[in-house]
Amino acid sequence: MLTAIVLLLFALSCSKPEMPLTAPSVYTYWIDTVGAYAFVCSGVVTDDGGMPIKSRGLLVGKYPNVEPTPDSNLFHQELEGETGRFYGVFPIDEFYKHYYVRAYAANEIGMTLGNVEHFVSDYNVYIKPHTLKVKGFNTYTASVNVSHIPPQDILQSGFVWKAGNNATPQLDDNDGFTINTINDGILEGTITGLFPGVNYRLLAYVAINDWVFYSGDQARIYASPFPIIDCTHEQLSSSSCLAIGNISNAGGYDHMFEVGLVGFCHALHPTPSLSDNVTNAGCCTYDSFSDTIKDLIPGNTYYIRPFIYLQDSLFYGNAQAISIP
Repeated sequence: MLTAIVLLLFALSCSKPEMPLTAPSVYTYWIDTVGAYAFVCSGVVTDDGGMPIKSRGLLVGKYPNVEPTPDSNLFHQELEGETGRFYGVFPIDEFYKHYYVRAYAANEIGMTLGNVEHFVSDYNVYIKPHTLKVKGFNTYTASVNVSHIPPQDILQSGFVWKAGNNATPQLDDNDGFTINTINDGILEGTITGLFPGVNYRLLAYVAINDWVFYSGDQARIYASPFPIIDCTHEQLSSSSCLAIGNISNAGGYDHMFEVGLVGFCHALHPTPSLSDNVTNAGCCTYDSFSDTIKDLIPGNTYYIRPFIYLQDSLFYGNAQAISIP
């Protein structure tokens, strides 16, 4: 009997007490940059709490009080595994300089948030404001300084534009875009195909890895309406007439475009052009212009059509018919 009691006491003294189950223990461990556009951070699960790890990962937010929900964070990455170290790589967003990183781990008992670590990005993808210049009628050049961005990191660059006073042009939602090369740190593009009389918004962009960055400032383009060129005529003799041309809507762009050669073309068909008979009436005026058309043959009906050059772009007015008796 005494032997049995001694053995029982010995067994009780050797058995371990059952430990209570708890939520995991986790620690946010290490943060560093990876290139210019991403950073790596890590966490470590030091104790699973006596139960299998159900989920673990990293949360990145712009405020210190990072919450464990994907919707309340800039980034949320869940990483498989049990105890031990885990890593995540996150992009550096151009709009944020400060990041707050927190590791987490969860089992059936609950979730544990690790300590908050602060990461400061010393690289910011920004695009300086660009300038617009008139190159031709409704053709514009835009330029932007991107010399601060390593050229080997830029996969694609150019400009995007979209119609509307409050439009925000994007690569996948725009009225046009350019793909341009960069020379000496300056990106320059040509914007064409704009509809006359429409306002546009323009942005510069650069594509880096899988990210597209847009300029913070939008430029405004007003696509000038095509000139309306009126034409009248007055018969002077049996073989000549005086043709008078006038740009009726010149006030809309008289400070934007340079007027070049102006004049008239005439022919026996309704749409005369510069390939037909041409008379020049001078250049460089927004006022009325006129010239005498000679050597008309009696009995014929001629069509007289004014033309002008605006910033090297050719425009015709409506043709007017004149019958020579």
